[in-house]
Amino acid sequence: MDKKPLSVRRAIKHQREIQREIQERTKRMKENPDKVLVAEGDSWFSYLGTNVIAALEDNHSYDVEEVADRGDTLEEMAYDKNQINELIKCLEQLKDDKIRPGAILLSGGGNDFVSALPAILNYNQPNCEDHSVLNEKIMNQVIDNRFKNAYKTLIDCITKKSKQVFNTDIPIPILIHGYDYFVPNGREVDFDGLIGEMGEVVVRAWRHFKEGKPWYGPWLKPVFEKKGYNDLTQNTDTIKKVVDRFNKMLFNLKEEFNHVHYVDVRGCLTEKDWSDEIHPTEKGFEKVAGKFEKKIKHIDDH
Repeated sequence: MDKKPLSVRRAIKHQREIQREIQERTKRMKENPDKVLVAEGDSWFSYLGTNVIAALEDNHSYDVEEVADRGDTLEEMAYDKNQINELIKCLEQLKDDKIRPGAILLSGGGNDFVSALPAILNYNQPNCEDHSVLNEKIMNQVIDNRFKNAYKTLIDCITKKSKQVFNTDIPIPILIHGYDYFVPNGREVDFDGLIGEMGEVVVRAWRHFKEGKPWYGPWLKPVFEKKGYNDLTQNTDTIKKVVDRFNKMLFNLKEEFNHVHYVDVRGCLTEKDWSDEIHPTEKGFEKVAGKFEKKIKHIDDH
């Protein structure tokens, strides 16, 4: 019998190791379904190298099945059938393995926030006596109507589909959050930091692939500058007001559902905990994950 080449034998061995890991993970998930989570979201759940999901798995021993993708908007999650179907398939796979997750985590609105900021900010008119930095009418329309309707649609859909998949009237708990106070200081993605975590080849290739698109920032400072605002302290305060408004909407929204839980992560990040304008560092994500962990532990107290 011909002996297989070394490269083939190594590939087969690697494949077997992967299969063993999958089997061990599935066994662990069946034994501890309360430690199994499903996640849909944006870069806070899927940031390269580090994110909330990674911190929940590494530091809090959760197993997370996720369909999150950096760059996804809340409205895409709510209205794009392809994305909804991905989440349903994830739930169906768990059902086939006889696993009912302890909770579903959602992270949405950050990219929508960035896209809406130019419309929410008025142009700077220092000679106007009643000048306001924020256009309250547009902010109401964006946050209290568009964002709220998208979140409500997403929650309604996930609740309905999960009940169908698991053939039960008892909904799976859903956790939502409204981010911490973004910092409009013009800081871009920290590629040097990512290289330390992911390796130079991977990060350089990733950067090259995305070159020419505003995915790596800055996202906020250029908008403020275009509108005539150059004071970082004032701009930070403006961002705080918008983030607070978004969180208020989420807090009120969760009151409409018995199984939805709001995670308030505002104020948990210091200046050093931000990698760029809108993404925390590894330590920052760990702090946010800690907030989720605390809420998950007290779901039954709701």
